[in-house]
Amino acid sequence: MGSRADDLATVGGGCRGRIRSGGSVVANVPLVALGVNVRVDWDQRAAPCLGVIVERLQRACRRLVWLSYRRSPSGRGWHLEARVRPGPRSAVEVVALQLLLGSDPKREAHNLNRARHVDAGDVPPFFRSRWNVLYQEVR
Repeated sequence: MGSRADDLATVGGGCRGRIRSGGSVVANVPLVALGVNVRVDWDQRAAPCLGVIVERLQRACRRLVWLSYRRSPSGRGWHLEARVRPGPRSAVEVVALQLLLGSDPKREAHNLNRARHVDAGDVPPFFRSRWNVLYQEVR
């Protein structure tokens, strides 16, 4: 894997929104610091197209308000974090949005089991805020 700058990416509009190496981690959408992040583990070398992400969210009656891309620690895929409006109302809805955006189905199968327990209130507060993680290397 390259330098830290190589792990980050910029996103443009439409299908030219594929990741280009270097730059900052913002999309052409306004930054809004509200809501729950949707975390996507994209297991393909080519980054997902911004236009496809926006289209999928529109079909679910959602609007993208913030998006970040980062190379996964393995260097074989991407970690995306997005904020959408209206935000998800439950942990299970977060999992559904993550699957819609192309997250790894195996990851989301495990997340679904955790999300059911979070929504049922069966999880202590410490773990309630930690059920939906993207694994990263500690530096």
